[in-house]
Amino acid sequence: MTTLGGEGVLGTDFDESTITIVRHYNEHPEQYSDVDIEIVSEYISNGQDELAVQYLAQKRNDTGVPVSSCSLPDLVELSQEYREDDGSKLPSRRQFLKTAGRFGAGIFIADSAANIGGQVWYDQSRFHHPPGDIGNLQLIQKVLDGQPVSIDIHNLYLDETAENQESSYGREVAASVETVQSDLVDVSVRAQYSTSSPTTEEWKTVTDGISPDQVALDDAESIFSFILAFHTYRENTDADVTAVISDFKGNHSGVSGGIGTVLIERNNADRDADIINHEIGHELGLPHTLFSFDVMSYSVLAHNASHLTTVPYSPESQFNWDQIRDNLDQA
Repeated sequence: MTTLGGEGVLGTDFDESTITIVRHYNEHPEQYSDVDIEIVSEYISNGQDELAVQYLAQKRNDTGVPVSSCSLPDLVELSQEYREDDGSKLPSRRQFLKTAGRFGAGIFIADSAANIGGQVWYDQSRFHHPPGDIGNLQLIQKVLDGQPVSIDIHNLYLDETAENQESSYGREVAASVETVQSDLVDVSVRAQYSTSSPTTEEWKTVTDGISPDQVALDDAESIFSFILAFHTYRENTDADVTAVISDFKGNHSGVSGGIGTVLIERNNADRDADIINHEIGHELGLPHTLFSFDVMSYSVLAHNASHLTTVPYSPESQFNWDQIRDNLDQA
């Protein structure tokens, strides 16, 4: 360790507390972290002893004890904050923050890789770019014309009691959809929630079509067959976007056909709202994102968070939406 205390550092221009700090550093290096010693040594090697003293003084200030009141016993006592009873060093706050930062960055990088990998695995990378290549042009144009978008969220039960018909579930889903979608520039959304629980016989009598539990959300034929059947069943709906929640199956939690109807596999209120927002994003032409914590991503963190809270659009999706608006304005 480089000793601190060249000419001028311990001279008459410095008060007693500064001299105490210097002596303590020179006599008790074991009470300083490796990071502290490295920084102070760098200052000394550059002939910047005064900056070294200021750094050590600031370390003392960080503990809440004024430098001017620090005596050698004070400094020894303060240094014990970084030591265990057996004398082994604990990490300094700088080391702890550096480690925490690396850990957080590692999680972010791993989650971003999982996000991209998930899009590739589920053959969704084709929906990554460019913005506007997918979507419902009629819906997008309505937004650009300054008109509000109406969304009909319908929970369809077949041969069972509509357990989620309670008003709290519907209010939570509708409110989440309105909040997230309205975050996009110029988008105004009105969402309404409803349920129905026909028997299989009633369903087939009206639609003569495929039932929800026969629909695989990764099979285009069954998806479009169900959409036709559903709009036969609810022929009076005139919403811009209809989100159907039911007991679908397959490898996807939701699907958008770009024709104003999205299908959602039933889960809980937060998760259902998250998937609805994701699919409406596709209806508006938004692609998947590389940024992890975004309703348009395949992020593991965002997926798990969606079971507990609403996942928003990130700045990446906002930027993509701006591109879509600009391109259509220029068309």
